[in-house]
Amino acid sequence: MKGLSRYFFVVLLFLGTDIFAQDIDSTKEEKNAIKYKQEEDTTVHSLNWSEIKPKLVFGGSLGLSFNDGYTFFEVSPQVGYKVKENTVVGAGLQMFGITNKYDSYFQYGPDFFIRQHLLNILFAQAQFEYINFETYALPGKRYWNPAFLLGFGYGTYGYSFGLFTDVLHTKYSEYIYPGHIYFGPKTGKGRYPYGVPLFFKVQLFF
Repeated sequence: MKGLSRYFFVVLLFLGTDIFAQDIDSTKEEKNAIKYKQEEDTTVHSLNWSEIKPKLVFGGSLGLSFNDGYTFFEVSPQVGYKVKENTVVGAGLQMFGITNKYDSYFQYGPDFFIRQHLLNILFAQAQFEYINFETYALPGKRYWNPAFLLGFGYGTYGYSFGLFTDVLHTKYSEYIYPGHIYFGPKTGKGRYPYGVPLFFKVQLFF
């Protein structure tokens, strides 16, 4: 009986060791599979900068002028991405100011745009802006004002200029002041009392 007990003990020990070894191998395989999956996911979702870089365009507007003691300046950088060869979407930051020896005025805010080139040299563009500005009537009090610009222009990547209008045309719109071109009848009332305001916008993209 003692010999038989020893035999069973040896068999159980062997089986237990074999099962334990199988568990270790199984655990190693699972860990390797998880590691491989993580590496595969990282490879799939990693950004390929060499493919993205050629599709980026940089530009915006830049201006500086002086008139009757006033200094006008504008710095509006933008960056775009070519989702297609003739379609660019992007965003930017607008900064515009007027200063003289007595006072200063400054406005700023983000913009988002989409530009579709037509026939290589013509384009249509939509641009949403959300501008923080100070009113002349209430110095020190600032407002956020939305604007939605629609327009078309001439130019490719590089120097371009377009004719735009603000279709929202809120009472605080910066695009309703004298000096712009107005199209249509002057009704004296409604959204466009002086006609639809049109203005030129010059941009650079490289």
